Amino acid sequence: MDLRFFNVSMAVRGSEQGCLVFFGGNLVAVLVLLGDLHEDNTGKWFLEIAFHERIINHGNLFGSMKEAETWLMDCLTSSRTCNDGSVAESRNGHEQG
Repeated sequence: MDLRFFNVSMAVRGSEQGCLVFFGGNLVAVLVLLGDLHEDNTGKWFLEIAFHERIINHGNLFGSMKEAETWLMDCLTSSRTCNDGSVAESRNGHEQG
């Protein structure tokens, strides 16, 4: 299955660009591009909320959309949950560190 991304406008002062993330036709996450109000984190993508049993964390920051995409795909295709900003186990069953 592939991730699909749909850009949306956010009604949030300082963070007006967002992205809905779908996996297998289901909404799995909402990402928000942080604006100037977030100082050191301006331009980073923030995981506002996740809607999948394997992603029990939210609030992660990603330096790019590609970084967010890689992390989400790893979470959604691994055999364990992502709860600390990293994938607990890779797809081939080896721990990542």
